[in-house]
Amino acid sequence: MSSKSRVVIVAGGEGGERTARYAAELERILEPLCQPEIFTGADAFKHLGRCRLLILLGQHDIQTLGDQHQPLTYAHKQCFGGYVSSGRPIVVVGAAIRSFSEWPRFAELIGFQLEKPPANQSFSDKHTLALHDEEHPIIQGVQHVPGTALWTGIPVPTGGVEMTVVASTWYDSAHIPVVAIGEGGARPGAGPSCYLALRDAPETLQDPTLRSLWRNTVTWALEEGHSASLAGAEKQ
Repeated sequence: MSSKSRVVIVAGGEGGERTARYAAELERILEPLCQPEIFTGADAFKHLGRCRLLILLGQHDIQTLGDQHQPLTYAHKQCFGGYVSSGRPIVVVGAAIRSFSEWPRFAELIGFQLEKPPANQSFSDKHTLALHDEEHPIIQGVQHVPGTALWTGIPVPTGGVEMTVVASTWYDSAHIPVVAIGEGGARPGAGPSCYLALRDAPETLQDPTLRSLWRNTVTWALEEGHSASLAGAEKQ
């Protein structure tokens, strides 16, 4: 049995096969660090019991999927609420911030919601990052993101989360948070959250900088989540 931390990656959604290929490539990148497991759509929320980190990929929403959308059941919602209350971390990636809009509580629990939808993009070679906290472990060795990787929607905190922008860039005269972290939340005991402004385009994961960003993010999330869970247990 593996002693590595179990990480659930939610794939599927509007991106379909593209998101599935992104998740598979991400799984390969993360395997030296943890035990990643990929699940599609709402069914992933049944597998949070022994999970140490939840990564949300893809836009899971009736507005884009129509009849193919699988809404969260009562059991899914209970599992997710319990996960958040336990202090375990969440990483929200790009369009996933728009997921499950039929249940407004979802945005409160993940800690972020969309303030401004993504702009029509013309992709540049890369976007240089403004680093607002150069010492933060997520952005160590990360100076840019590929132009094809950037998702240009603008997030804002929700559910009482305190959001800190760690790295950002400018696109189409707008300030785009590329890495944002959240503390606190709608549930007592809520742990850390992280938003990454990335598209689920699998070819972008060939970029060494982006692979470093992902490894850094998961390492940080697992360490912070462990600390939050221990703090929560001490208060009980």
